Amino acid sequence: SYACQRLDRDYPEWANRYVEVRRQSGDTSTERTNQTLSQTRQNAKTFTEQVRTFRELEDEYEEAKAAGDSQRARELAHRLVEQSREINRTGSRTTSNYDAFSNETTGNLSTASDTVVEIADDTAATASAIRDAELVATTLSIEATEADGSFASPIAVEGQLMSENGTPVSDREVTFGVGNGTVATETDAEGRFSFEYRPTSELVGSSDWNVTYIPAGASLYSGSSDQISVEVTGVEGTVTVTNRPSNVKFNDTLTVSGSVEAAGRGVGDVPVVVSLGGTRLGTVRTNETGGYSFDASVPGDVTTG
Repeated sequence: SYACQRLDRDYPEWANRYVEVRRQSGDTSTERTNQTLSQTRQNAKTFTEQVRTFRELEDEYEEAKAAGDSQRARELAHRLVEQSREINRTGSRTTSNYDAFSNETTGNLSTASDTVVEIADDTAATASAIRDAELVATTLSIEATEADGSFASPIAVEGQLMSENGTPVSDREVTFGVGNGTVATETDAEGRFSFEYRPTSELVGSSDWNVTYIPAGASLYSGSSDQISVEVTGVEGTVTVTNRPSNVKFNDTLTVSGSVEAAGRGVGDVPVVVSLGGTRLGTVRTNETGGYSFDASVPGDVTTG
């Protein structure tokens, strides 16, 4: 906790002073350094908040165990595992920021970097121990039966989900993370399943995808993953605007709506950027059927006409 507070407070204070000295000296790299500092401060703050949340969840878990509430304990075990993964991801970004800042300045942040790694390792070990105590490990085996795909021609996947003792995770609804999205399907009596996935925001070309079993909140089972190799082909999409005002002025509420389509169907959960006269107003994501609706106040810097 003390280390997290130091990361969140002391480091930004002296680093800010360093950047200000460089700015006053006319150093041309000040802007880059200041940007690195801003990113570092935000990641350090996020890391601290995530660790604090992890400790709170850990306390709740201990309370649930003491009260004999096994369902609540399993639910918290899942949340602790996911939180530790978030901490690890943010910690990696933070140590990279420290390295970048050290390279751009004369400061030595090795102690802060070591502290982040130590905290991340500790939360990962705690989450792993709780997971092993509360959840049954699983093994996911998958293959892409149609590995070449696009939004028009989905990638087809088959697989089997088993528990650590060799019994199938059978006859239940299951959710898998695949590509940049998720897919829900059902297992049969042998734990076998199949699904199709339409790529939307994934990179075009050849790549390896992790497919991850995502257990329900209080599931007895822990998550597991396997990998498939895929080839994604791009498909041209269209954006339509079906509703928009003909006249707007400063501070008016501008409402636009429409849809995004590709291969004759709506494209869900993709970003649509809305601009007015070259001024970006914001971003909205499409719904399940590809529709979108966006509201924003007209800013004062939009050109008339």
